[in-house]
Amino acid sequence: MTETTQTEAKIVEAGEYVLGVMTDAERQDFERRLNQDPELAKEVSSWTEHFAAMSRKFEQEPVSAKVWAKVDRSIAMAGEKTASAVAAPFAWLWKGWAVAASAAVVVLGVQLFGTSQQLNDGPRYVAVMKSPDKTTEWLVEARPNDTIRVYQIGGLPIEGNPANMGKSLQLWTKAPTDAGPTSLGLMELGKPLELPADMLPKLVEQQLFEVTLEPAGGSPLGNRPSGEIMFIGTAVALK
Repeated sequence: MTETTQTEAKIVEAGEYVLGVMTDAERQDFERRLNQDPELAKEVSSWTEHFAAMSRKFEQEPVSAKVWAKVDRSIAMAGEKTASAVAAPFAWLWKGWAVAASAAVVVLGVQLFGTSQQLNDGPRYVAVMKSPDKTTEWLVEARPNDTIRVYQIGGLPIEGNPANMGKSLQLWTKAPTDAGPTSLGLMELGKPLELPADMLPKLVEQQLFEVTLEPAGGSPLGNRPSGEIMFIGTAVALK
């Protein structure tokens, strides 16, 4: 394993540790190495600070009684030890389910784009476009003076490939002050999309991104969508 690959692996592992998604064995092994590896400890500290900053961007969302009942049943079945192992080591960071989604975005960003230097090399915006059933489907990562990357992170809630149905997936964006949307082009199922940032009229906080299901070749209306919205989300500034 090269030095660069080792560094990237440490960044991802540290993010998983802070999120609390490791198994018992993985967590114990990580904590053993954490005490011996200053670089690993530094990455954990960096993730902790980053997620804390992210959590302040969202209001706390109430958890329904149904969800709490399910949690209580899980704890009763698994026991206190298992419940505490599953919980994130830094559970105080989370402000409801919205923050968990934001944290997942950051972890995916690291896996896609590499190193901690890239995380701190901003300004940078991230958006999660979700389907109507709230399943995370596409990740948008954008830098105002660089590129826009769109990456599929889930299956589509439509049967089969749109191309085989005589349909196209079209990406759109709209800033809060824009009169109408701007097309960013067509997307292929399962393939990352990379675009120059100058395709956007502007890039700001709360920038809207959406994907619509259009006739083959794109919307016949040209400058606005004609089909069903399949995924939609707004951008959050990470710095």
